[in-house]
Amino acid sequence: MRKITSFILGALALGFVWSSPAQAQSGCQYIAAGAVLTPGQWNDCFSIKQDYPAPITIQPGTLTNQLNTQTSNYTIESSDCGYTIQAGTGATGFFTVTIPSVTGFPATCSVEIVNGDSTRGKGISGITIHTQVLWPLQAMQVSIVNGAWTLTKDPGRWEVPGGTTNLYTDFTNGTDTLGATDGLASGSSAFKTVEKALEELEDQFDWGAVTQSVVVVNMAANTVDAQGIHYAPHDLSGASGGAALQIVGASLAVTGAVSNAGACEITVSSTSTYSANQVVSVYGVSGATGCNGTWQVTKTDSTHLTLQSTTFGGSYTSGGTVTNGSVFNPSGSDGAACYFGTVIQFQNVYFQGSQNALHPQWGCKIYLNAGNIFGGSSIAGNSIYIDSYGQVRLEADIGIAHGTPVSFLEISNAGLFLADFAVNINILPGLNPTYSEPFVWTLNQGLANFSGITINTNSNTVTAQRCESDSEGLLISATGNANTYFPGTSNCTLTNGGVIDNSVALGTGFLAGIAYASLPGPVTGQVAYISDGKSSNCGDSACTTWGTTITGGGGSLKLMAWFNGSYWTLIGK
Repeated sequence: MRKITSFILGALALGFVWSSPAQAQSGCQYIAAGAVLTPGQWNDCFSIKQDYPAPITIQPGTLTNQLNTQTSNYTIESSDCGYTIQAGTGATGFFTVTIPSVTGFPATCSVEIVNGDSTRGKGISGITIHTQVLWPLQAMQVSIVNGAWTLTKDPGRWEVPGGTTNLYTDFTNGTDTLGATDGLASGSSAFKTVEKALEELEDQFDWGAVTQSVVVVNMAANTVDAQGIHYAPHDLSGASGGAALQIVGASLAVTGAVSNAGACEITVSSTSTYSANQVVSVYGVSGATGCNGTWQVTKTDSTHLTLQSTTFGGSYTSGGTVTNGSVFNPSGSDGAACYFGTVIQFQNVYFQGSQNALHPQWGCKIYLNAGNIFGGSSIAGNSIYIDSYGQVRLEADIGIAHGTPVSFLEISNAGLFLADFAVNINILPGLNPTYSEPFVWTLNQGLANFSGITINTNSNTVTAQRCESDSEGLLISATGNANTYFPGTSNCTLTNGGVIDNSVALGTGFLAGIAYASLPGPVTGQVAYISDGKSSNCGDSACTTWGTTITGGGGSLKLMAWFNGSYWTLIGK
């Protein structure tokens, strides 16, 4: 027994492991798995003489931590039994490891597969694992059990490292085929759709809550994602903070801006991905700030875009970004819909859809960062429809580039719309949009707060009712006068307990006692209690005639007034 122990210790000191993989390297020769070693066989290699007294069999089913390193597509061989397949050496890239038929393999073969890359996944073929991708630095083990390959070590979900991890989508060049790519690089390595990228996140990714993992889904330039997104996870494991999940469209840096026949002409690295009259958003330009906004472009040359309908002013000093054609436009559904408490940030995205362009609901919260545009000509719903506790929060300017939906904004069932900063809503010049319903519509306790929001009509005529609040909806304009704040061709209306700028509709509408000068922008049919009426400001100079006009306050009379669409008129005293 002493001799056996001393031999094993000596062998271990030399780095030799008894239960070798398919081949056991003695230092002088290779001995196949299953071979019987006899005393003295390794004398010249280890100088141990004949210290082990009995034959020893190398077992093919025992892992020995000996590596078979591969850097391209590889199919496991019988000689790999007991070995660890190291797929990649740090930053090798995506390729596939295939587990073949068990034919020709020892009955107890086991193989470990380790992804040696820290930035790319590896495709797995021949055995089922979740999404058929072994994510960076993950490991798995397969073994033959009862004549079939079995997953004996599941790699599990990928714990996303702290900091930012980028996924890529490309509807033209990418693929959503299971296991064909990991989406961790652009072009042909990208997923085809954003929906597929989000499915991978939900199924396979665990965020680091302490390390604040961030996952950014990057959309390719000049591509239309015809799938759209319909994202309904109940939870994203470990995700924390409003920026944990971001969907970002393509953009280019603006490096200069000059006047071109009075219009703003911006300099970019290349205009090859732009088309004539493409709608873009420009933001962050300092100095020549008139370049910022939502515009159509003219391709001046290979590195310059002229922004139509702009007026150049000032002098460019630094900065700027221009969006580059990353579009959602599915057929028969919303452009982007989300549910169940999801939190998503969008940036540089062009929203379209045959229903609503953007539709958060059932608690989904959307942050709209810079560069987002709502456009398209085939939309049949709203630009933004917020329903059932959904939220949209503006973090930067947005653009309107379509004019035939139902409303620009509809909020229902305790939905919420507001701006966290001072922002602009920019209507594309020359659009002259038409809406079949109010430009903004709140109902069923939906809340729209436009405080801090400037609506730039850019000389457009907006054909629509300006706003409406129904069934305990709440609408707050930025100026306190909804009829002059919202664009449109007819005034706002209040019904059934709706609220506009502190005006509360009870039946035809009732407003608690208030000074005349503090009356909000009225809507037809609204009733108000004026607490500072004055005889000289009534049309009959006495405030005693039913229907006489009321044009001011400043006195002590208590007047009941009704707004007839043009004037406040007396209905009681």
